[in-house]
Amino acid sequence: MIAVALLLGLGVVDGRVQEAVDRAVAGGAVAAVVLDAQSGRVLAHGGRTEAAMPPGSTFKIVDVLAAAQAALGALAGTLRCAGRARQAGVEVRCWKPEGHGDLALEEALGQSCNLYFGALGERVGTPALLAAARAVGLGAGDGRLPA
Repeated sequence: MIAVALLLGLGVVDGRVQEAVDRAVAGGAVAAVVLDAQSGRVLAHGGRTEAAMPPGSTFKIVDVLAAAQAALGALAGTLRCAGRARQAGVEVRCWKPEGHGDLALEEALGQSCNLYFGALGERVGTPALLAAARAVGLGAGDGRLPA
């Protein structure tokens, strides 16, 4: 990853940059993004799917997008966080073992509450989540989305 970071000063897309990213990913990095330090333009990127890793907090935005697009009031009201719950047959834990109690969207975002977003995802349903994930480019490389 250090070798990739040293390439940040390059101002043009260069095959060597992409090769360095590919080597970093093949060597164990989960993801790498190289930006032009002055313009912010993406010069190269790469990543690999780790089946053992959940999609994490980045997917919470997909939940919000899916709920907003569903326009069924899915974002209205509160959802309860008790610290742990079974969602879609899987035990999900919040980072706060005792839970947050009842949360509205703004609070859930501020607390990054896994249970809130899991419940929100269940509320809008898998088809809406998949559509929102694809709308933001997830699954664009190999077509696969996290389970």
